[in-house]
Amino acid sequence: QEGWGQWTALGEGLSFLCQCDPPVEVPESLIAWTGACLSIPCRYKSCVVNSIKTKKLIISSLTWYLNPVYDFEKKDFSGTVLYKHNVAISPAFAGRVRFLGDLERDCSLQLSDLRASENGSYGLRLVVSNPRKQEEEKKWMTKISVNVMGKKESPRLPCRNRLKTHSPPPCFNHSTPLPSQRPWDKCNLPAQHPGWDTEL
Repeated sequence: QEGWGQWTALGEGLSFLCQCDPPVEVPESLIAWTGACLSIPCRYKSCVVNSIKTKKLIISSLTWYLNPVYDFEKKDFSGTVLYKHNVAISPAFAGRVRFLGDLERDCSLQLSDLRASENGSYGLRLVVSNPRKQEEEKKWMTKISVNVMGKKESPRLPCRNRLKTHSPPPCFNHSTPLPSQRPWDKCNLPAQHPGWDTEL
């Protein structure tokens, strides 16, 4: 049985990754406002990065979901797909979703012009496999709770107008932000980690 934060494996070739649970660093929760830009910082842990460099594994599938639910019959997750690697973005999110990462170090996601209906759990589904034995794979799902609140006025430029030119948001541990950095710094619209003071 598979659930949040649990690895499943076919074969023993990737058993070393059991020490890499969870394999990514993300904040536990974020606060954003309708009409604003949400950046979810995400990075792979060194155990995953080093395994990719040494060609012990490849990331065979990466999917960001909104409100994912585990389907016990299909033995996989379903939900609103925000982004899936090598698959066209859904028309419902075209122009608003941008994957800021890659398959080597970073897995960050940005969603602009937030809507009230996009409140809830955001889940990253990661599948890694042995390049020499494709039948060997490990799967993992991690979730981030996002509270989308009523619109908050800000004098800063809308994220959607800067989406193509801004640099990716900083990565940070969910309990300790980088010095002088906050989740919205690169987005230029308010988004907040609970417990952090804001001065907007």
